[in-house]
Amino acid sequence: MHFILRACRNFLLLNSILVLFLSDCVPLSLTGQGWGQQGVLFVYQGAGQRTGQVRSVCVSGVFNGWAADQDCLRFTGSRWEAILSIPSGRYAYVFVINGDQLRPDPRALLQEDDGFGGVNSILVVP
Repeated sequence: MHFILRACRNFLLLNSILVLFLSDCVPLSLTGQGWGQQGVLFVYQGAGQRTGQVRSVCVSGVFNGWAADQDCLRFTGSRWEAILSIPSGRYAYVFVINGDQLRPDPRALLQEDDGFGGVNSILVVP
């Protein structure tokens, strides 16, 4: 098996899988899903998950009409994760914890004011 690996400032290209490092620990992985679509890996590791205080984590953003319970992550034993198919573009999003707590992605490099006193994370899908 031959891999093409190219390291650049904030991303690696391995064959045709683009891995963007948006933080020190957790990459946001983009893989081809069809014309104009990308598979985006959302990962949440936050306070309270080891003590059982976090019972559910969903992602809500422009890409799903801000639905709070449509795109939920699965707990893998050490973190919450889900891969969503998202078209190219720039999107604001937050994590919804336990159905009612909105939290920006603590590992996102880009964030902006949500206009209501909170913060949204920003996702850019090439």
